[in-house]
This record gives sequence, structure tokens and C-alpha cells, in this order.
Amino acid sequence: LLLDDVGNLVAGALFPPDAEWTGEPAFLSEEELRAETGRLIAPFRTLRDRSRDLIVVTNDVFGNALPYEAPPNGVQNYQRLLAELNRSLAQLSDRACEVVAGLPNDLKGGELQ
Repeated sequence: LLLDDVGNLVAGALFPPDAEWTGEPAFLSEEELRAETGRLIAPFRTLRDRSRDLIVVTNDVFGNALPYEAPPNGVQNYQRLLAELNRSLAQLSDRACEVVAGLPNDLKGGELQ
């Protein structure tokens, strides 16, 4: 089972398409961040338990920080939630691998057999 991609899942959770936008969202507290991560990780546990192989594709959105200023709350919430969800997914996984320019870099586990 291939699930692509976690970044869109997080965006949909934080910025639902039917929401009425009235301005910058509030900064998520640590408690809110943990609760949202727990809510989003639950389906991945189910998929892992029901699939022979589960491959999850996610994004790295942390390398292009704006210099000299903090990003808006919405961007910070997105980055923080994606980071927490990525960490939780790595904990659940047998293997975590970063792929850059088509080259795998194993972060957890080893090469696929």
C-alpha cells in the first residue's frame, strides 16, 4: 500500500477547504499539537496492521526558513504538526528512508530485501 503524501493530509487537517478564513490562525499549543498528532496517526496504525507492506511518502519543509523573521502562525503550525507526525510515523515503522535526487539514505532499519 502506497500512501502519498502526508504533507497534504496535514494541510487538509489545518486548513480544511470548507473553512471560513477570517485571518491568521492561532499558534497551536503543545497540548493541541499532541492531540492533533494523535488524531492523525491513528489511521496509519490501522493501515500498518492491515497491510503486508505500507509505504508512506512525506515531505521535508524545514530547510527553507525565512531569514530574520518568524513565519506566520499557519506556516509554523503546519511545520510543527508535520514534524511531529513524521516522528510518530518513523517510530511506527520498520524502516525510515530519506530519498534525495533518487538516492536513498536509511535513517532507520536497513535496505529492503
